[in-house]
Formats: sequence, structure tokens, C-alpha cells
Amino acid sequence: MNRKNRTILATTIAVFVVIGSGVGAFQAWKKTQADAAKEVAAAKMAAQLATDHAELAKTERELAIAEAKLAVERAARIEAQLNAKAVQETAITVLRDSADHGYMELDYEGKVLVWNASLTRLTGYSEAEMLGHTLEKVMAPEDYIPHSQSYPEWIKAEDSKITTLRLECRLIDKAGKKHKVIVTARKVPASMLGEQPRAIGLIDQPRHTLDLTQEQS
Repeated sequence: MNRKNRTILATTIAVFVVIGSGVGAFQAWKKTQADAAKEVAAAKMAAQLATDHAELAKTERELAIAEAKLAVERAARIEAQLNAKAVQETAITVLRDSADHGYMELDYEGKVLVWNASLTRLTGYSEAEMLGHTLEKVMAPEDYIPHSQSYPEWIKAEDSKITTLRLECRLIDKAGKKHKVIVTARKVPASMLGEQPRAIGLIDQPRHTLDLTQEQS
């Protein structure tokens, strides 16, 4: 091989060495860039996860605070309702034990829950005899029929504006004697404690009572 060819060969080899070194350097740079991009992406993901975690913790704290407030408000409502119920029951006890008025309570189905001593004196039926019975047992049929038809609708109507009723009717005692009475009934709505609505009634006789035993209508 002459000098010229050796020179060309050497130059070619040198060129390939330079090109090879450049390709290797480029590939190394490219790998470095890819690794850096991965690290940046991982850092961004970690930052996003930290942000999401912080937001979630904030939301959980806000929910816990809201739930605590609701619990406090509900407890306050229940306490107020219990206090109101206690006052109401005290007033009811006074009425129930009154010697001047008949007093009764009817449940959701119109059955007797309470029947005071004044009504026992008027009708001859004790509370034990009346508990669990409807007023059919002591009310004149001509008065009981419309009562039995209207009572269920009245007691079950949650949006009814009519909570107090006043009516005249006749009660029949054990001896068969009819007594004209005035009934003032009030609906006690169901409470949030789960009780069903019921009715309380005050029973008074007109100032001039009449023996209606012989009355036929």
C-alpha cells in the first residue's frame, strides 16, 4: 500500500472514530435527558400527590367540623324538644288529675290510652275497662259513627292546620243513661323521637245537664 492510500485509510479511520465518539456522546446526552425527564415527572407526580393529600385532609377536616356542628344542632333540638315535652307532660298531668274535667287520650287508631277519674265517675267505666278500646263503648252510635270516620284522616294528616276540634256528643254510662258533653280535642303531632301522633281531649258537661236516657232521635 502506497503512502497515499495509507493516508486516506488513516483519515477515514479518524473520521469514523470522531463520528463514533459523537454518536456515543449524543446517546449518552439523550439518556441523561431522558433520565432527567423521568425525575422531573416523578417529582411532579409526588408534588401532585402531596397536594391531593393536603386537599383531602382539608376536606375531611371540613366534613368533620360540619358533622360536629350538625350533631351539636341536633342535640340542641332534641334537648329543646325534651324540655318542651316535659312542660307539656306536666300540663297534661295537671289536666288528667283534675276533678273538674274529664280527660282522655286516644292513640293513632282512636283507642283509649288515658281515661281519668272524672270520666269514670261520669260513665261508670274505669280506666282499666277503657284502655285499648275505642269510644264506641261509651259514645252514642249517632255520634260515634261520624267520629270514627273523621278521626283517622284528622290524626294522620301531617300538614293539617286544624289541630284543635270542639264538638258536642253524648256519652252513655253503664246504666244506659246518656250524658251530653262538650269535647275539646287537640292533636299532639309525632315528634322526632319516633312517637306516633295522638289526641288529647277535655270533656265538660254543659252547665245545665239533662238526663237524655229517654231521648230518641
